[in-house]
Amino acid sequence: MPNIFNPVESAQEVIRSLLEKFASDFITAGMKMMSKYIAAPADFDKIPHFKELLFGSQSAATSLVIILLYLRISNSMKDLVTDEDSPNYASIVADAAIAAAMIWSFPAFMTKFMLPIVNEIVKWIGGFKVDVNTAGKILDSISPTGGLETAAFHILFMAALYGIGTLVLAIAGIFRFAHLVIAMICGPVFLATYANKSGTFKSFLTSLSAVIFTQIIHMLCFALVVWTAAKGSFEGLLISFCFMILGATGPVILKQWMFGSGISGMAAGGLRMIVNRAMFKGIGK
Repeated sequence: MPNIFNPVESAQEVIRSLLEKFASDFITAGMKMMSKYIAAPADFDKIPHFKELLFGSQSAATSLVIILLYLRISNSMKDLVTDEDSPNYASIVADAAIAAAMIWSFPAFMTKFMLPIVNEIVKWIGGFKVDVNTAGKILDSISPTGGLETAAFHILFMAALYGIGTLVLAIAGIFRFAHLVIAMICGPVFLATYANKSGTFKSFLTSLSAVIFTQIIHMLCFALVVWTAAKGSFEGLLISFCFMILGATGPVILKQWMFGSGISGMAAGGLRMIVNRAMFKGIGK
C-alpha cells in the first residue's frame, strides 16, 4: 500500500508497480507473438484472397512480358533497318520465354523449394530448447529474493526495456511476413522485367532473398534472446536486449551484406539457371 505520509516512497511504489506490470505484460505478449510469427512457418492461407491476387498478378505479368517482347522486337527491327545493330531475335524470344516460365513457376518455387529450406533451418534452431514460456522465469531469476517489486530501479527499467524489445522483435517478424506476402503477390510483375533485361529483376531478387532469409536471422535472435536472458543476470538481460535490436534490423543488414558481396548477381544467375534446366528438361521429354 502507498505510504501517504511519505510522498517520495509512495511515488516509488507506484512507479515500481507500473514498471513490473508493464514488463510482465509486454514480455508475455512479445514471446507469444514471436513464437507465432518467427518460429512458425509462413501461412499464406491467413491472408484473404491471396491466391486470387497472385493469379491476377501472374496474368498481368504475362501481359507485360508480351508488351516488352513487342517493344524489343520493334526496336531491333529499327536497328536492323538503320544498320545500327544486328539484332539477335532468338535471344529476345528466349528472354521472354524465360520470364514467362519464371512468372508461372514462381509460387511453386517459393512454396516447394525456398520456404521449406528456411522452415527446416528455423526448426533446427528451435530444436535447441527455445522455451517461449520463460517470461515469468526470466523476471523471477533477475530478482530472486522478492521479484521485480523489490528489485532495484535499474533492473526494473531494464526489464521494461526488455519488454518493449520483445514486442519490437515480434512486430519485426510480422513486418517480415507482410513483406513476404507483398513479394509473393507482386513478384511475378517484377520477374516480367527480365524480358527487357531490366535491373529491376536483380534488385527484386536481392530484396526477396533478404526477406526470405530474415526469418532465419529473426529465429536465431529469438533463440539468443531467450538463452541469454535465462541466465538470470542483469548483464544477460542487457545482452538479450541487444539481440532483439539486431533482429529487428535483420533485413537491412542482409541487404547490405548481399549488395556488398555480389550475392544479388549470384541469386539472379542461380534462378535463371534453375528455370533453364527445367525448360530444357521439359523439351527433352
